[in-house]
Amino acid sequence: MKKYSKLAVLFVLIALISGCGKDGISLSKEKELTCTNTTTDEDGYKTEDKMVVTYKDNKVVKVTETNVTETDPSMLEMTYSFTSAFAESFNKVDGMNITYSKEGNNKLKFVMTVDYDKIDVDSLKNTLGDLYDEDNFYNKKDITIDEFKENNLKDYTCK
Repeated sequence: MKKYSKLAVLFVLIALISGCGKDGISLSKEKELTCTNTTTDEDGYKTEDKMVVTYKDNKVVKVTETNVTETDPSMLEMTYSFTSAFAESFNKVDGMNITYSKEGNNKLKFVMTVDYDKIDVDSLKNTLGDLYDEDNFYNKKDITIDEFKENNLKDYTCK
């Protein structure tokens, strides 16, 4: 009996060291890359953008983008109404979630989350129609962290 216990412990250790669990599924952990970018437009309004990219085994699994943009206070309500309506379109797509909120009297904040395991790119194309942009980071379901950085984070500071 003692011999079988040692074999069982040895088998578990080998499985843990090799990084494999049941059915060959990798036990590697998800990692996060946090990147920020701040810009100022010609009118002096600042935009702060932060992307948190979650990846596992070098494949991006989720991106959360938080963007806070200063705007002319007289344009805040109109811009908020337009962007909120736009967010409703995004939220109809599986794997996408976006929220807009007002911050003070001159800032808009949006938080967009893309779940790459659930995203339906065809549904996104249909929902957005002419507004669909092939170059946006949420348009490719299988993307590596290196591809994501190269295509989307050139002007960002990452840690």
